[in-house]
Formats: sequence, C-alpha cells, structure tokens
Amino acid sequence: MSKQKYDIVDVVEEIVGFGYSVSVFACKYFYQVSNLEALSNSMDAYIADRFKQRLEYFVFEHKQLTDKEKKDFYQDLSSNKQNLNYLNDFIEKARTTTYEYHVEILAKLSVKLIKNKGLNYYDDVILSYLNNFNDEDLNIFFSAIIASSFLDPTTKLKDKYRVISNEWMELEDDKEIRYFVLRKFENANFIEDLQYKENQVIFKCNNTTYQFIDLMCID
Repeated sequence: MSKQKYDIVDVVEEIVGFGYSVSVFACKYFYQVSNLEALSNSMDAYIADRFKQRLEYFVFEHKQLTDKEKKDFYQDLSSNKQNLNYLNDFIEKARTTTYEYHVEILAKLSVKLIKNKGLNYYDDVILSYLNNFNDEDLNIFFSAIIASSFLDPTTKLKDKYRVISNEWMELEDDKEIRYFVLRKFENANFIEDLQYKENQVIFKCNNTTYQFIDLMCID
C-alpha cells in the first residue's frame, strides 16, 4: 500500500482542529506521518522521546500567539517558501541539536516568525550564528548581560556601552573561558569593542545584542 502524501493545503486545513498545532503540522507535512506516535515508530526510542520533549518548547511558546496569528501564518505558507524553510529549519535543528538552549531560542524565534510573518535581519543573524555557540557559551553570555549595566548615564555612550560588575569579574572559576566566550560573541558581532581595563570588562551593544536580549527576555 502506498504511503499517504500530505499536501500543505490539506495539512493547513486539518490542523485547524488541533488549534494550529506546530507539532501536528510538522508531523504531517515535514515528516509525512499522521501523528507523533507514528513519527516515534520511525525513530530510535530515545531520539523520539527527546524530540517529543523538544516540540513541547514550541507548544509552550506558541501559547503567546492568537488563533488568528497562527491561521494567517499557516494559510500563507503555500506561497511563502521562505517562511516554510524557516519553520522547517527550526524543527529540524530542534530535533538534531546537542544543546537544549538552542531549542529554547529556536522556539522563541518561531513565535516571532509566526507573529510577524517573517524574521527581521537581526533575528536572521541570531539564527545563522546559533550553531557557533554551545550551552556554556550562552549561559556565560547571558550571565554577563545580567551582571552588566550601562556606563555613567551622563556620558554620551550611555545607550551603547555596558560595564560588567566587579562581582562577575572576580569569579575565579574558568575566568579564561569567560573571556574567551565574550570574544566569540564579539567575533560573531553580537557585541562590539570588547575592552579589558582596570579590572573591568566593557563592551558596546548593537542591534543584534538588543534583539537577542529582547528575545530571551533579559533586561
């Protein structure tokens, strides 16, 4: 018996009854199976269980979206190949990545994709460079952002430059690794003008920095 072929128009019509579930859409269109159970049967048990858990990141984040936002996005997919590619990339990377932080970021990016019917340039930069960072890199970077504050607000640099607190700087564990990680983010243009002086770390924020901070809900 031939395998059922799921057409994108038919799939979009079917997922209405599932609240426009990204999991159901992925199963039916990207993997051409009827449901998660059928998908699990085609995978190693561990990989299948991990993938189901990772799809829950997307389900959780998509609770922010209205039915109208999801409906408009999915109905547009048959003619919007770029957004279809983005969504497929998010799901596939979530399935295969070693790092849980990647899955969280991909799920958050998928919300922006659906809400805005596309990614802006800086979202695309984040997606493009994400594979360069492991979970420890991301933990260190976010901890540096949280531990930093703007320079003296009376200076002209107040809107761009941040200084990392002495407490963060005085941590002795893996100090060289933390410096190395910040340099990685500078090389990827997530921050600029990284400086070490007078027992301080100062860096300049750019649009990618702000987009990444906003995406992860970090002040």
